[in-house]
Amino acid sequence: NINTYLEQRNALVPPLVASKVRFIPVSSHPRTVCLRVELYGCPNTAGVVSYSVVDGKEKDPGLLLTDNTYDGSRGPGPLQRGLGQLYDGQLGTPLTNLQLQTYSRGKGWEWVGWSLAQVQREPLHLTFVFATMRNFSSLALHVFSSPRDDFQVSQKKEMNADFFIHFVGSLPRLRPSAEGRKEESN
Repeated sequence: NINTYLEQRNALVPPLVASKVRFIPVSSHPRTVCLRVELYGCPNTAGVVSYSVVDGKEKDPGLLLTDNTYDGSRGPGPLQRGLGQLYDGQLGTPLTNLQLQTYSRGKGWEWVGWSLAQVQREPLHLTFVFATMRNFSSLALHVFSSPRDDFQVSQKKEMNADFFIHFVGSLPRLRPSAEGRKEESN
């Protein structure tokens, strides 16, 4: 806020998903700091704790298709134990002939994309970790395809239910009984 006598509302783009927020006022000049902050938002009820995935690629110089808002571990291998653009609630604007809007984060930042070389070696695995066991009746993926611009969605679609097994928290383990029923074990 340039004028400290007037209030100013700033929308966070991309949105912030957090359980705790710390504000540290910074100024280029020494002065007494007075800070008033009001946060507006909604509670996160989806229960997603984190997701893991191989990071996207930069297609051309200036065209970022990486998950650059990811707050988890970045290192060699997949992104792990964090949240980012795949969970920010924002749909990317259509990429028409690569005429992309430029934001402070660079062109195409609202999309995450993988190169053909990445997905030919091994299928892309998206692993979501939930706070509790969930029952899903559908899954919606928002994807973009433009073969002319070398953006294509694979025709092979496969879903593995293994991700329903992995969650954070403690639930009773099930073990088969002698009659074939499942029983709780401690």
